[in-house]
Amino acid sequence: MSALPERRERLVETLLARFDAVFEGVEWRAGGERRLRAPCPLHGGDGPSLSVDRRTGAWTCHSRQCHGPGAAADVLAWIAYSRGIAEPGAPLAGDAFRRTLEEAERIAGLPEGKARLLARPRARRRLASDARPAAPPQGVQRLWSVALPLEGTPAARYLCDTRLVWPPERPFPPSVRWVPREALPRQLGSPPRDAAGTIVYAFGPPAGGESDALQLDALTAAGERTSERWRRALGPTSGRVFRVDGRAAQGALALCEGPLTALALALRSDVGEARATGGTAGMRPTAAAGWEGLVRLYPDADEVGRRAARQLARSLGQTRRVQLVEHAGVAGEDEADRLAAAVREHGWERTLTTLAALVHGAHCPECGQRFDGDTAAAAVEAVAVHCQTVHGGELVMNAPGWENPL
Repeated sequence: MSALPERRERLVETLLARFDAVFEGVEWRAGGERRLRAPCPLHGGDGPSLSVDRRTGAWTCHSRQCHGPGAAADVLAWIAYSRGIAEPGAPLAGDAFRRTLEEAERIAGLPEGKARLLARPRARRRLASDARPAAPPQGVQRLWSVALPLEGTPAARYLCDTRLVWPPERPFPPSVRWVPREALPRQLGSPPRDAAGTIVYAFGPPAGGESDALQLDALTAAGERTSERWRRALGPTSGRVFRVDGRAAQGALALCEGPLTALALALRSDVGEARATGGTAGMRPTAAAGWEGLVRLYPDADEVGRRAARQLARSLGQTRRVQLVEHAGVAGEDEADRLAAAVREHGWERTLTTLAALVHGAHCPECGQRFDGDTAAAAVEAVAVHCQTVHGGELVMNAPGWENPL
């Protein structure tokens, strides 16, 4: 990454004008006019091992625990690694490079396809999408075969007691398992000393099929995150989704970023299936592949997530019904955080009763007229039709006066 082509340098310069957006979420602790220091979110350490040059965007992580490139890398590499498009240290090529450019377009506010024109050296005219996708590592199926059901494991305590995203008496979805520390393959590196093992989320093609990628998060024996954040991936999670069946046979498809959010959304009575894309980079039209009904988008409460969801809503809205659900709140907050807050305040029984018996009525934010339906989604659909036919506009789900039953 040291000898950048001239076109790629222009793209880097464009991104540096949005420096804060590129390095969003990084907690700066020290630095001068040119060089900044912070804990590296790629490996989750507490020390300020990440060093970033403010003028050039070149960055380096000095920690031995980091799977980053070691030598200086540019802002495109940071976008790919921090957004989960490519594993830290992996070369940017093929589909990963194309997805990185698309994310760069969103960050820099460039028209679609502009980043590719800026970044491509003349010797690489062929589109990255023409490249053959990399085959998933053989270790994916091997690790999944030794993974254990969640019942009685630290992963169960993590979901039910620590994060409060899954009721203890409800069967766990088959797409989540537990891997003890001693069963982890060496290629993933050593987890923190206080790790008892990892919770494992299975990712697969959006249209269905066998899971071919895994996301692993280290947990302690008490079912809590380890002292140092440790997350690894086996297989290409980019372009894959984590899938959980919902409670409603005719419900909507709920698209979100993280697996914990998908688990929380699957408890709703108006969701037929919840899918996690693994991050904002996965918020693409292909994430809804194979789904014919209503698609509802739940971005995290941060500008990057909202921007990706809005762009996806525009793309999907050309061919299907789409609803975008945005919440004001702390940056990064999601549906899993809101569910946990409700459980802490009301307990599981009352919270689940509320989710199972949603008020199936909604009021028009323009005139206040109430519409009822057999389901909350049907009530919202009635309001949407009313807004379109009577008021001549689209329903804005977070507009002032809008009582959202979903």
